[in-house]
Amino acid sequence: SLHHTSIVGIRIIIASICGGFLFGVSIARILIGPDDVLLTMEKYTIELRYGLCSAAIIGLIVCFIDGFVWWMERRKPTPQVIMQTPVPPQIPPRNV
Repeated sequence: SLHHTSIVGIRIIIASICGGFLFGVSIARILIGPDDVLLTMEKYTIELRYGLCSAAIIGLIVCFIDGFVWWMERRKPTPQVIMQTPVPPQIPPRNV
């Protein structure tokens, strides 16, 4: 089964890809402007291109950061558990 941190990492990566796409589309709309002479399909194509490129770049950056955090967590020394022989319980003597 997946560890809790890996599920959180996957959610963060997916959210960053979606956010990167919206960021790229917004940047494309700002760069195109309302008074451009492009056709509607051309505007959508440029927005899609900017959105996909920024989603890929931001997704790769977040994947790299997530992998680096995982690598740093993995390098932490695991605590050594020292096994001891169990001490039998002391039975008090019976008074007869």
